[in-house]
Amino acid sequence: MIDLISLASTGLAFFVVAVSPGPANISNATIAMNHGRKASLIYGLGLSCGLVFRGLIAASGMGAVLRSSLLFSIGGMMRSYRRFRHRINGVVAILFTAGGFGLIRSAFTRSY
Repeated sequence: MIDLISLASTGLAFFVVAVSPGPANISNATIAMNHGRKASLIYGLGLSCGLVFRGLIAASGMGAVLRSSLLFSIGGMMRSYRRFRHRINGVVAILFTAGGFGLIRSAFTRSY
C-alpha cells in the first residue's frame, strides 16, 4: 500500500509538471489573444481534462499496458520510430518555434 508521503510527493510532482509553462501555455495564450477569454477558458478546460486523464493512465499502470500494445510490439514499426525519432523531434521543434514567433508577432501587431 502507498504511504502518505509517497502519495504527497507524487501529487506535488504532478502539480509542478501541470503548472510549468510549456507548449500548452503558449497555445492557450495564442487562443486568448486571437479569440478572447471565453474560448481560452474552454480550451484550457480541455487541456486540463487531457492532463488529468494522462496522469490517471500513468498512475494506474495502464501506460505500460498501452506501450506493449500491438502497434509498438510490431518490431518494424518500433525500429522505424526509433530510426526517425530525431527527425520527428526536429519537425516538432520547428513547429513550436514557428508557433512562438507567431505568438510574438501577434503580440506586437495587435491593436487595442
